[in-house]
Amino acid sequence: MGRDLCVEEATLARRRLRLVEAKRAICYPDPDSQYCSKLIDSLKKASVMEFVDYGNALVAGLRILGRGWSSNVFLAVTLDGSIVAVKALRPDSRRKSLLWEGSVWSVASMAGVAPRLQAADRYFVVYTPVLGPVIGEYMPKNSLEWEYVLRLIIDKTYVLDVLGIAHNELARPEQHILLDSCSKGLPEPFIIDYESSTLSAKPRNVSQVIGGLHRVKAFTGCMVDNYLRNMLREYRSTLSPRLLAEIREYVVMKCVRLSTRN
Repeated sequence: MGRDLCVEEATLARRRLRLVEAKRAICYPDPDSQYCSKLIDSLKKASVMEFVDYGNALVAGLRILGRGWSSNVFLAVTLDGSIVAVKALRPDSRRKSLLWEGSVWSVASMAGVAPRLQAADRYFVVYTPVLGPVIGEYMPKNSLEWEYVLRLIIDKTYVLDVLGIAHNELARPEQHILLDSCSKGLPEPFIIDYESSTLSAKPRNVSQVIGGLHRVKAFTGCMVDNYLRNMLREYRSTLSPRLLAEIREYVVMKCVRLSTRN
């Protein structure tokens, strides 16, 4: 999301533009396309009225939350004045619709895994913004916070396994997990980006995210050893909550110990 964390809504309110004034960023790289007009019309029908110039990605002179190969993500303001995040298909995307992502996101958000979904359309998904860092930029304040975040990441990927949703991008978790660092208490991780997700009876999210932890600087050195590999293999065949608990405690002990030494 960015390093300018926990921005007050009053501050964001001073950075508003009409959607049409910001179409060069919303519809990058082809703001003059017919697709862009349809996207903006659809956003207005969903009560998304204004663009907020905020984020770490600079596009056509405006700041957005993220720019991917298929979508642009930006903050916006709804008709009732609420700040929301919008993930909108790019005009040049090979994907034709975000309806599948919206449906999976809805299930994940109801389970507390994803940020709350507010609206979905062929062209976009609108959700409650999480104004905190992506896990790839995360550095915890202490070992208690380290353990809390790591436990929740594993628990939430387990929920996806139980729901039969394969995220399919969690082997590279750096940009797919956001930390809510603005709420009171310890930060809560949320899993985003379900465009590549599929339904699967084979649990794979826990294994993928644990296998990808070493890619996150907060968990550098957290590699899967033979003991953990064997537990994960058994877990994938049983989806056992008891085994999940053992895996979680082993990973926390191993990874937090390694990380606090660095």
